[in-house]
Amino acid sequence: MIESEISSVVFHLLQAQRIAGQANSITRDVHAINPGIQTMKRIPRTILVTGSLFCGFTPLSAQTKPVDWGALARESQTILADYLRINTTNPPGNEFLAARFLKGILDREGIEAQILDTIELGPNRANLYARLRGNGVKRAIALVHHMDVVPATPSSWSVDPFSGAIKDGYIWGRGAIDMKGMGVAELMAMIAIKRSGVPLTRDIVYIGNSDEELTSTGGLVFVSRHPDLLKDVEYLVTEGADNRVENGKVVYFAVGVAEKRTFWQRLTVNGVPSPEARTAIFPPQHSPNAPQFLTEGQCFFASAAVWSRTCVFWGMLA
Repeated sequence: MIESEISSVVFHLLQAQRIAGQANSITRDVHAINPGIQTMKRIPRTILVTGSLFCGFTPLSAQTKPVDWGALARESQTILADYLRINTTNPPGNEFLAARFLKGILDREGIEAQILDTIELGPNRANLYARLRGNGVKRAIALVHHMDVVPATPSSWSVDPFSGAIKDGYIWGRGAIDMKGMGVAELMAMIAIKRSGVPLTRDIVYIGNSDEELTSTGGLVFVSRHPDLLKDVEYLVTEGADNRVENGKVVYFAVGVAEKRTFWQRLTVNGVPSPEARTAIFPPQHSPNAPQFLTEGQCFFASAAVWSRTCVFWGMLA
């Protein structure tokens, strides 16, 4: 439920924000969110790598201002549904509409926000940048999501993919998972902290990028044109590295240390031809060379270089 996702983000942000000798927290009463409303799939429960990795754990203290978590959850559901109704299918993207929508929310909350790179990215495209300022004792944390979505085929959906419809206890729409749902969880965590008045030791930076689904032009342009907006960022949180939680217990924190890159190889298969190159994948009765090919293929992939960090990660999970 989106309430637990937002409160999880808030909790981890506050742990990362801890001032020595002072516990910064927002207490919450445990109660059920509107039970009929969820995102189309659960937003990853632990969106941020916990601040405990950075600065240790501090017991929760009395809140600066109480947060009505039920109201915040309902507000979040409305915002997510509205966000999903903005068609940012890429191509062509049209992320300017999404950036304007998010900026309007941030402006109402008194959080400084800018729409950037409209010329460089082309018609109806933009990046979004916002910052909630702390006292600067520690370096900033960036919450990053992309505003574009992949195309949807309406005939394959039971609802309009850009309706933000509520059906069977879920909020439906292209981007609910990838990744407007996470973008809203990050946004509302930032807003909850702002409303609470909790003092921050780090700035919290919120970024919405264009064109992640195709060429990542939005991110590339942002980094190249605005290094000054990122120079104080110590940790960046985005999709791609889930933190696994089972039965309420954290199994591991996944930290991204690199991006995947293209690894081109040429394979030549000799054998009895069959339609659609099935020689390589069908059982031996279809091609006498299939077992040999599969064996070589397995050896080929096994010979690919594996980072020592990857070996350590899988070893710890074993």
